Amino acid sequence: LMTSCVIATLVASTLRRDSIYTRALVERGVDLLAEKDPNVLRALRVADLVDRAAERVPADASFQDVLDLMVRSPHSEFFVVDASGALRGAISVAHLRRLLFEEEALRHVVVAADLLEADRPTVRESDDLDAALQLMSSAGVAELAVVAEDDPTRLIGALHERDVLEAYHRAMLERDLAGGLSSRVGLADRGGAMELGGGFVLAE
Repeated sequence: LMTSCVIATLVASTLRRDSIYTRALVERGVDLLAEKDPNVLRALRVADLVDRAAERVPADASFQDVLDLMVRSPHSEFFVVDASGALRGAISVAHLRRLLFEEEALRHVVVAADLLEADRPTVRESDDLDAALQLMSSAGVAELAVVAEDDPTRLIGALHERDVLEAYHRAMLERDLAGGLSSRVGLADRGGAMELGGGFVLAE
């Protein structure tokens, strides 16, 4: 009888890798036994973190208008758009600060279009956060323009480095919690009783 039980268990585990405990979680979309990419950001998309209130600046805005925006805006990047609303580039707060010493000379001769960086990288909503973070690092910026999938000049919003890092820490915490639950499920499968907290016990 014992031999039959062992054989039956081996066959069942081969045909179905989840136990009676993990099966309920799988049915709810939580697979504790799934292979995980060590880089959690690759599983997250820009669409989850888009700030729809990106700071737009008309290409013909005066230098003074841009400076005034820098003072009152929480953003670190200002995205320059032309009369049709098409994205032309970005102006960084860091760049503006370097120009403050020349404010008087530039006040009446420079407009936003003269200050922009046209080669600034952009991301789409379908891009993963790992790729987006690498673009931020290579460009040396903390904010990127998010553009439409079918039109790189149509500004959708902005992606902030702080939001990406927060999403990373949150995903790692969730993974750690899931890993702890997985080990408890494994022990329960072997006949143990595990304390889950909150008065709940996982037992065979």
